[in-house]
Amino acid sequence: NLQIQVCLDATASMGIGAKFDHAANVAALLSVVGLNRRDRVRLGCIGGIHPMETGVLTGCEPRSIHPFAAFLNRLEAGGHGDEHQQFLAQAAKIRSDQLYFVSDLLMPEPELDRLIRSLAMTSHRPILVHVVSADDVDMDLSGTLCAVDAETGQTVEIRGSRLLQSAYRKEIEHWLHYIQESCARWGVFYVRTDTVENPRDLLLGVLREAGFVYTGAGT
Repeated sequence: NLQIQVCLDATASMGIGAKFDHAANVAALLSVVGLNRRDRVRLGCIGGIHPMETGVLTGCEPRSIHPFAAFLNRLEAGGHGDEHQQFLAQAAKIRSDQLYFVSDLLMPEPELDRLIRSLAMTSHRPILVHVVSADDVDMDLSGTLCAVDAETGQTVEIRGSRLLQSAYRKEIEHWLHYIQESCARWGVFYVRTDTVENPRDLLLGVLREAGFVYTGAGT
């Protein structure tokens, strides 16, 4: 049996749009596959509004699916803090066979690089599941906008333009390239999932093709 860790990001930026619901569904499916195979599954959350949401749930048989589902249903995105340090507090105690970190990765590049490096150090097969919404990668920057930092609550008024739209898209391309380059450098498997996609397609597609997920009867 494998030791599998699933770590779900519930910080404030994940609460925008459908990102957190999508991420929670991905985490649920990954947990179900492992539990049905009787792997040792640890499900944890960083961030979250309530203190109880930062705990870790463990199970190694199919009957654990119900408490896992109840745990995920209680979660609500909106927490703050250093995601890297919160992750280390949960995951660094063991070296798992597989580790799934499910997040929108909206954090400063130095913190992001530390996080990816830590993923590589805490698992034999680390997988970074990047949850992306259309608002993240193709934001409408026409007209006058009031931008709100989901993590800090800081607001700033922005006058939109085609030039700003073009600059934003270039920054997004740089950000996505930086994430993938950092994952490749540290040996972390990167997979992107858009909120409009069915989470099952992620399991039955790229993760199964890469040999991370094995599905069969009952999974």
